[in-house]
Amino acid sequence: MSIKAKIIQIIEAVSSSLWFIPLLFVLSSFLLTYGSIYFDTNIANRFSSKSWLFFSAGAESARAVLSTIAGSMITIAGVVFSITIVVLSLASSQYGPRLLDGFMKDKINQIVLGVFIATFLYSILILKTITSNENGFIPHYSINISILLSIFSVLFFIYFIHHTCKSIQASSIIDKVCIRLNGTIENFEVKDKIVIDDTNYQLDESNNFYLLKSSSTGYVQYIDYNLLKDISEENEIIIKIDLKPGAFCPATSKIGSFYSKEKIDDSKQEKIETAVLHCFNIGLIRTYTQDIEYGFHQLVEVALRALSPGINDPFTAILCLDRIASNLLDLLSRELPSGYKFNNNKEVVLIYKTFDYAGIVETAFRQIRQASSNSLAVRIRVLEVCSLIIDNVDNKQAVKALKVQIAETKDACSKMNLSDLELKNVQERL
Repeated sequence: MSIKAKIIQIIEAVSSSLWFIPLLFVLSSFLLTYGSIYFDTNIANRFSSKSWLFFSAGAESARAVLSTIAGSMITIAGVVFSITIVVLSLASSQYGPRLLDGFMKDKINQIVLGVFIATFLYSILILKTITSNENGFIPHYSINISILLSIFSVLFFIYFIHHTCKSIQASSIIDKVCIRLNGTIENFEVKDKIVIDDTNYQLDESNNFYLLKSSSTGYVQYIDYNLLKDISEENEIIIKIDLKPGAFCPATSKIGSFYSKEKIDDSKQEKIETAVLHCFNIGLIRTYTQDIEYGFHQLVEVALRALSPGINDPFTAILCLDRIASNLLDLLSRELPSGYKFNNNKEVVLIYKTFDYAGIVETAFRQIRQASSNSLAVRIRVLEVCSLIIDNVDNKQAVKALKVQIAETKDACSKMNLSDLELKNVQERL
């Protein structure tokens, strides 16, 4: 795996974990303990009056206050953790397990959990420093910091309850998916502006042909196309990649091939194969990094769950369609990668499978149209958003695909048991 691919994989793993931010808060609590004790030991004696402090009593009272704070903080931390697990369970059953990744990456949940754990540890560590002998030590300033932290923790807990109630609403969940999808769309870069007719372009079959096979099973999360280009130029070969991000890749299955004008010995072939495989991130789940269709799949999944007989919520499905239309308008106004990379002589050195407008449109609407057999309102909304997109884009390939969706939706509506007025309503939406 290339360094860039490895870094992306680590960032993805850390950002979707519940432990990273709380761990930072835990480390901060140790640093704060050291700093506050140092202040109480070496600097606080310069201040003659402590009347402005929240707390300035004796050792026993200090122990009682810190023990109460520590006990209450760890109790509330348990409540926060329990609420988080309940929300994850609810999201999994209501909206689909693939949406759990968004909840896992919710920074508010991680920060609140970290605040309570850090306050608990800080109070315990300060409690240990209190002595009640003849030359007893009572860190008054450190104790007051603990009291302030407990006050802030209560405020965080109130906000956490508000945030949790808001985050499980369908509109918030859909909005999070759209934000991440927008990020994927924004990261699409088209650097190779050379136009090539891929319908006529054929590799020279007389070249030596070598297969590339996967070494692991999973979904393609990231492909380092620039590194593949460098490998092609360095070895004077042409690499062809048959998979795109988001594709499922069984171990030992073909992921591509490479071609050379001259025969390559076994050691060089193995070296090239290893270098190419290092350009791939293959994991257990799909990610947003390069997979432009993944966000649309998640919006479709929410809509399908809403249309299921057990839930029967067409309004959520319509909301998903509206947000799909918004993201499609953004995407269809952009240029997708060509699927080719060139050297300085404008010769093809890398051919790779990429996304196309027709496939994205099909992904966005097909399953919703099929699942809405009992909901005329949803099918009408499909017609409306397709017409809206057609009126606002000049992409011929996309317009053709959208017209196919309109035709298939119209045909599906005609097979529903509708009254004449309802059929007229469908026609008016076109």
